[in-house]
Amino acid sequence: ITDVKANSGANALYFSSTSASGGPQDVILDFGGPYSTGKLIFEQSIFVETGKGGYFNFQENTAPGTYLINCFMVDDGAMLFSDAAEFKLETTYPINEWFTYRLEIDIVGNRFEFYINDELKGAWDQQVSKVASIDIFPRNPEEMGGNSISGFYIDDVSYTYDISASTVELTDNESFKLFPNPTNAVTYFSIENSQNITPTVVIYDKSGKLIATINNVEKNGVEINTEGFVQGVYIVKVKVGNKISSRKLIVQ
Repeated sequence: ITDVKANSGANALYFSSTSASGGPQDVILDFGGPYSTGKLIFEQSIFVETGKGGYFNFQENTAPGTYLINCFMVDDGAMLFSDAAEFKLETTYPINEWFTYRLEIDIVGNRFEFYINDELKGAWDQQVSKVASIDIFPRNPEEMGGNSISGFYIDDVSYTYDISASTVELTDNESFKLFPNPTNAVTYFSIENSQNITPTVVIYDKSGKLIATINNVEKNGVEINTEGFVQGVYIVKVKVGNKISSRKLIVQ
């Protein structure tokens, strides 16, 4: 605990290491689970020093070693999320200044959304069996592009858990359509919406980067202009209340 730098109040936690393997000790926050249903929202403020990096991960259990998702904050400003198999999101964070991140985990919907300063930076789908804790560890490994030096402050840590907040899949009668698909200029979105709730359409690229958000979808659908999209595969997510569904969109 230090009073050298804090985002609010007088104190913050400081993590530092010059070891290639990081450490020497994990700091674990137990969420009171493990939770296998519902939605967990975790938020904290971080200050990563210039020329240094940092690391944290979310775990399926409170004991270190059951990694659900890893986050590497590299000294060049890259922020990388990965599970045991692959990268899920590659974004950036502000160096040498306080920023607040929020990770929303829909445990039943197997959906992660990541925000910095309330701006959605990306989202991804990942199988979630349970969520129990966050493990904070001073680490900046060379294999992730780091320089082995870590130094970061943490403040304003909070989380909420709602057992009833998970999303469920849209029914067959509520499923949406994209046509034409593949497309090279325009695709049209339409949905049968029995809830009489305005749907939200969100488009991500394969890396999980947010490409577009459409909030004001009319009852008869909406036209999506894809002329500015690079060729490739995109994920179109539709939210109607607490229900969600997705389709792949191919842009040629």
